[in-house]
Amino acid sequence: MKSGDDRSFGWWYFQHVSDEFAIVVTVQATNILGGGRGSPRMSVHFYDVGGTARESWAVPIDRISLAEDGRLSVDDIVAEQEDGLRIRVGTAALSLDIRMGRSCGPWGPVDGEIASSHGGARSARWQVRLPHGPSRAWIAFAGAEHRAAGHAYHDRNWGTLPMSEAFRRWSWATVVIADSTLVAARLVHSSGEVRTHSNGRWEELAEWLARSEAQGAAHSADAEGARHFREAFGYDGYARPARLVKAKSYVEPAASAEYHRWLLVGTDQGRARICGVAESAVLQGSSEERP
Repeated sequence: MKSGDDRSFGWWYFQHVSDEFAIVVTVQATNILGGGRGSPRMSVHFYDVGGTARESWAVPIDRISLAEDGRLSVDDIVAEQEDGLRIRVGTAALSLDIRMGRSCGPWGPVDGEIASSHGGARSARWQVRLPHGPSRAWIAFAGAEHRAAGHAYHDRNWGTLPMSEAFRRWSWATVVIADSTLVAARLVHSSGEVRTHSNGRWEELAEWLARSEAQGAAHSADAEGARHFREAFGYDGYARPARLVKAKSYVEPAASAEYHRWLLVGTDQGRARICGVAESAVLQGSSEERP
């Protein structure tokens, strides 16, 4: 993050997925549209396999630091350790402890760059720091405790070319298949060019969805979001729906984004289990600022 550069943006994403529940943690140095405005913040989201208990919390953050070697420190909340990551939150409403181990090295596009403009002087970058690893999570809220072993994922987005200028749309998903995690992203650049990135075969995601009997409830008020999901992942979110767990609009004077998150629930020997998470955003920026 360049000090004083109002186009700089950065956020980090952490995910624990087990059969029974998923926890998604985001740490934002700026808002999702970039621009460097607003104070740092953390969001924690809890989703259970049945979708009956969904909770979210906003956790105040005073300090975010990123060392030259890429190690992240967020107050006493997120600490990068030799064997992985640990996230600990203790507030009046939430207690959380996630330990994420590494089972493979980082993955991502060359140099992390996914878009650039002005001769490469400005860029948007994405790197999957922890594509897959063992994780253990404990979370307590509203008088109840949940704990389970599962699978970890961690990535980060940063740069000086805000997403709303670089892209018209992006879609992304992770699915735990056997003892690995398939990561897939589809980016529609502001020029209209479509690029896909995956640490496996992109088609594997649609194949998994077609086999999984992913379950959820159709959301008639979200026809546009379901259409984008179908276009990105080759899967009909109405005929055999995934579970929509978050839909939000981000609006700034020069840009906006319509964001959706789905929980991917599959079946294993007749038993429902959480297998992954998918996200999609439709982005709109001012024509003057587009590359």
